[in-house]
Formats: sequence, structure tokens, C-alpha cells
Amino acid sequence: MSEEEKVPEDEVTEIIPTPTLENLNAVSPVKFALVNEYKNGEATVDVEFTYDDKKYQRPVNVCIDADGEYNETATLVRISEVRDGVANKIANNVI
Repeated sequence: MSEEEKVPEDEVTEIIPTPTLENLNAVSPVKFALVNEYKNGEATVDVEFTYDDKKYQRPVNVCIDADGEYNETATLVRISEVRDGVANKIANNVI
């Protein structure tokens, strides 16, 4: 028998939704919005992060796939990771 784990046929598989601006914003008190849409050839998009009345804006690197094409879903996930860092800075009164 191989070392590969076998999954029982009747096991329920969790369906993970495609990351969207709405569902990524739903999980954090710090929200984000794109200030400008991606323009072909640009390396970043400007993003505004908001928590209560505090706003913070910064560029975030976009994600490019193996074919050199812009990957919107991966970029949204990247922005949410940056948002988590912004949330930490807000919590520690850094920004």
C-alpha cells in the first residue's frame, strides 16, 4: 500500500468560495477598496483601507500568473493579506 492517504468516498468535501471583495471584507473590521482599477502593465494598484473613521491608502503589488496575465483573484487575496498587516498597525497605534 502506498503512503498516499485515501479519502473515503462518502466524506463531505468543503466548498471554498472564490475570494471576492465582499467576502474578504466580511471577515475583518478593517475594510478595503480599490482606489483605481488595474491597468495593463502596472505593477501595483492603489488601495484604501478603512477602520471606523481612520483611512489609510497605499499601493499593493498585483499578482501575475505564469502566462504573464493579471490574476484578479490572487490580487484580492494579496490585498487582504496586506489589510491584515494594516489592521495590526491600527491596533498598535502605528498608523
